Amino acid sequence: MKKTRKIAAMIAAMALTAAMCVPTAMMSASAVDPTYTVTIEDNGNISAKTHSFSAYQLIAGTPNAEDDAETLTGTDSAFTWGAALDTATKQDAFITAVKTAFASDSTKTKVAALQLSTAESPATPSTPYQVAEALGELTSASDAAKLAAAIDGISSTLTATQTYAGNGAAAKLTGLNGGYYFIKDTTTINPTSNDASSKFILQVVSNQTVTIKTDAPTLEKKIWHNDSTTDAPNTEDNTAPTFNTTVTGNGWADVGDNQIGDTVYYCIKTYIPDMSEYETYKYQINDTFSDGLTYDTTAGVTKIEVFDKTGAYVTDLTAETTDTGIGKPDVTASGQTLTVNFVDLKACLLASSDITDLTNVTGGYIYTYYQATLNADALVSGGVNGQQNNPNTANLTYSNNPNQSGSGTHTTSNTPDDTVYEWTYTYEIDKTDENNQPLAGATFSVSVGGSKLYFVPLTGADLTAALAKVKTADDTALTAQANTLYYRVAKAGDTGATQTIGDASDTTNTKYYLIGLDDTKTYSIAEESAPATYSRQTTADEKTISDTYSATGNALASLNGEDAGGLGVDTIQNFKNSTLPSTGGMGTTLFILGGGVTAACAGIYLVSKKRTKEETAE
Repeated sequence: MKKTRKIAAMIAAMALTAAMCVPTAMMSASAVDPTYTVTIEDNGNISAKTHSFSAYQLIAGTPNAEDDAETLTGTDSAFTWGAALDTATKQDAFITAVKTAFASDSTKTKVAALQLSTAESPATPSTPYQVAEALGELTSASDAAKLAAAIDGISSTLTATQTYAGNGAAAKLTGLNGGYYFIKDTTTINPTSNDASSKFILQVVSNQTVTIKTDAPTLEKKIWHNDSTTDAPNTEDNTAPTFNTTVTGNGWADVGDNQIGDTVYYCIKTYIPDMSEYETYKYQINDTFSDGLTYDTTAGVTKIEVFDKTGAYVTDLTAETTDTGIGKPDVTASGQTLTVNFVDLKACLLASSDITDLTNVTGGYIYTYYQATLNADALVSGGVNGQQNNPNTANLTYSNNPNQSGSGTHTTSNTPDDTVYEWTYTYEIDKTDENNQPLAGATFSVSVGGSKLYFVPLTGADLTAALAKVKTADDTALTAQANTLYYRVAKAGDTGATQTIGDASDTTNTKYYLIGLDDTKTYSIAEESAPATYSRQTTADEKTISDTYSATGNALASLNGEDAGGLGVDTIQNFKNSTLPSTGGMGTTLFILGGGVTAACAGIYLVSKKRTKEETAE
């Protein structure tokens, strides 16, 4: 009598990310019977052509045409051991693995009754038909996952019936005889690629084309590039940010530039993969700051927003509140590293009352915002060839194998690193006289928006350390020059900061080198006092720093309008005071003396004339 047996929960449940088990069903292996082909196609994120697959025939039999070859059909004798289980040793290993996987499940009575080839009376070794009957008890998704894991555990001892080597051609498993197959993704996953294994699939099928059932997240990082001092990112309107593809312009880009002490804003965009084949899903952002950047622990991670695949806002996850490490992201900062650990992304997303079904957000994105401060250890560019900046790099650690069940430690991959670049610059003030000769003894202030900046005078070891962080136009570290005073923009907490550059009593230094300036700000350079006998320049000079970058933002293309050199210099010229006599000077004395002599002469004349008149009268 003919029987049709459905061989287990292998179809819908075994279809997703990490190691792919594609179903295949073949007819008997006689010369006239057909063979079958399973074609595995790419999905939107992962290329099947770069993955390798092995197919293992466990039970041979004839697909049942009446139900579109989802089952095998026939009497006991129609079922035989498949090519992968061609010896008693392999058959016993298979039966042992299946029995062990379901040993604690008392409902799987046919599985428990399976016998090895060494069974003795009254028991007898199980036939392939009886094995198929036992596998028919495994009807749930979790049963199928356990079964696939059990088979995978012995797959290294089995001989693959057919393989595809990931050679870039169409991914096909061809020449497969009818039966029940275990198909495994055997790709070695690159730990720094956006890739993952494919879920095991157990199924009986006819010729068919399937899509590779795997997915992996991506990460993209940006820094806020502002074109004016008032520009700052807006995260209050629940709108997904626009990531610029160029390094310039206002908004989120691959390059930023700031003044030492300024806030630097960052945003990371991560893709939400299909996690349906995973029980738990590791998902952790890893961010590394260079020494010139200090993570803002006070502000922390300011926002973690979830958007669906249409770009619609879904929810804001609370970053700073940590419960058991499951429901909310854990934010940890240590030294120059920051981690935002979602622990189990599935549980984390479902902990939000705004997310009831992960299919609503699968394919969407998470935007994570945080900020840092450009500090005194920032590397500084002092010219076009001074190609040094302050990078910030991030990647994402994620689960890469859905065939590992439970909440234990899973194998993971990291996305490729994504780096953005923060720049800061220098400027020089030169003091000259009316003959364009160096002139000492002046003082200055530098203001932005009407507020005077504070600077730290650099001397001794502090000067040596600061100059080592500046690269000049010939791409060498800046060295102290004669007749030059050096200042770094002060940051919060600096001691000894001053708003006055220079020294009125100085008779040596005529140049003033400023370290750690921004290209966005307009710097108003004002002479506060001029050297003795010189007139002070009463109008402030308004100066800005201009820059352009390479396509990736990691190098300068020009600085201050020059494609070589490019150090910005403001020359302030003084002129000597007027040489005309002034009140209280020697000229007044001469006038007084002259007037006295004239008056004396007039008195003598008058006295002489009077005496003459008197003598005449007598």
